[in-house]
Amino acid sequence: MKPGARPKPTKQKQLEGNPGRRPLPENEAKPTPGAPVVPEWLAAPGRKVWETEAPELAKIGLLTQADGIAFGLFCESMANYITDAKELRGEKRVAVSEKGSAYQHPLVGMCNKSWDQILKMCREFGVTPASRSQVTAVDVPKEADGKDRYFAGPKLHEAGA
Repeated sequence: MKPGARPKPTKQKQLEGNPGRRPLPENEAKPTPGAPVVPEWLAAPGRKVWETEAPELAKIGLLTQADGIAFGLFCESMANYITDAKELRGEKRVAVSEKGSAYQHPLVGMCNKSWDQILKMCREFGVTPASRSQVTAVDVPKEADGKDRYFAGPKLHEAGA
């Protein structure tokens, strides 16, 4: 891997308006847009995170069919963090051994590790507040309701023109 800052995904550069003004890769792989299939190995708590987060990320174009494993790892880390944090709520963060020495509760370290993994994956998908501030939303066509369709009148191709 090259030294220096990690390259941003082309989609993220496009959403940001290509601030560096460098040519974007023309032959980059273009995965199928939309949320990928939930991996079979993802446990129930991770699936709950998936069902909450995947639709919005897919809607704004930051999640594609090829991102299943990476997004699954994000969901798994998030589920681990939630589980460990809930378990830690009733515990003291500093434990004392039988010999009287103080040590950090093991769940604190587990929560911290999951937290680091979550932040790294959030940056990968461009969903931290800092990375999101660099992204502009894609214009998603608004679905017209009955009133809008009625007052819009016939489209030219429908009118036979």
